[in-house]
Amino acid sequence: MSRQIHFSRYVAAIFSASLIVLVAHAVESGGAAGDPYPLGDCPVSGEPLGSMGEPVAMAYDGRQVQFCCAGCTDSFEDHEAAYWAAIDDTILRDQAPVYPLDTCVIDGEPLEAGEGHDIIYRNRLVRLASTECEEAFLADPGAALSRLDEAVVDQELPAYPTERCAVSGEELGSHGDPINYVIANRLVRVCCAMCAGDLRARPAAYYPNPREAAEQASQEPEGHDHSHEHNHGEHDHGHGDPNSFEDHDEHEHGRMSCCAGHGDHDGGNGGHGAGHDADGGDHGGHGGSGCC
Repeated sequence: MSRQIHFSRYVAAIFSASLIVLVAHAVESGGAAGDPYPLGDCPVSGEPLGSMGEPVAMAYDGRQVQFCCAGCTDSFEDHEAAYWAAIDDTILRDQAPVYPLDTCVIDGEPLEAGEGHDIIYRNRLVRLASTECEEAFLADPGAALSRLDEAVVDQELPAYPTERCAVSGEELGSHGDPINYVIANRLVRVCCAMCAGDLRARPAAYYPNPREAAEQASQEPEGHDHSHEHNHGEHDHGHGDPNSFEDHDEHEHGRMSCCAGHGDHDGGNGGHGAGHDADGGDHGGHGGSGCC
């Protein structure tokens, strides 16, 4: 059976009671849940998410992956280790330039160039000073991630590039206190919880350039649709090389259900590089798309 992916909203006050930070920590609900997938392309076909209808969201041992269609999930699970390696490498290259700390979130020691211990924890880069710090982090990740979230806000809020919601394009504050959402080690500000839901569903559509996203949304003739009624496309196509996001087969598009379940399987999906086995292990059956 497919399992719907749910996300908790961990809300904390930073700086003052009016400054709300919404952090993408996942909780289990009927099985493994996943932090939002931060990349813009399907890891199997390389197609932009949303180009073939609503993306299909799957959760694997605390990590979410989004696919352009349900047909990509089987290929992913057949070559899971290779796809995780490619995803982790892409996340590392994307988040390293904006990482807000030059010290370890566990022991506060400086992160020496070339000597740090990087892991990808639930789709997020965390830089640590040592393997001992990794063990301490995994024992209590919430506290360390909260410190990392505060560092992201400290770094990005003073020069945040727009006063508009990244999702709707409306003025921040027009629907109450803005929500400051930390995702992929970046700050994205939205006007309401409904827009935060859209951000969680498609983070890569907004976080790389929230000003551009806000301007584009504000220019839409009918504005942001707060009814959130979506039409879901269903497609099947060939698949590319699991080691490349750019290698695509020719696609034949047909209709197929995006609510197929999956059996048990094994696969490592933990930290990047030296910490690659940090979150690995056995994976249970996984639900279908977020459109079920």
